[in-house]
Amino acid sequence: MQWWVWYIIIWSDGTRERSTEDYPPWSAVTEMRNGYLDVQGSNRDGRYDFSWLDADEAAAERKRLDITPGDF
Repeated sequence: MQWWVWYIIIWSDGTRERSTEDYPPWSAVTEMRNGYLDVQGSNRDGRYDFSWLDADEAAAERKRLDITPGDF
């Protein structure tokens, strides 16, 4: 069994990218831990600043953005 992380990018205008999987060596997770995320394969390619939300803020944002398990 191999663990992985799924994430989804939702732009400020509400546009959603397809969900993405990150496997070891955890490239995207490492980038996010370092405060950025390199986005490729989108018409918005580039390096974006990233910051973690605490658990309550994250839950509120998932609800506000209507992110459900079906998005992954």
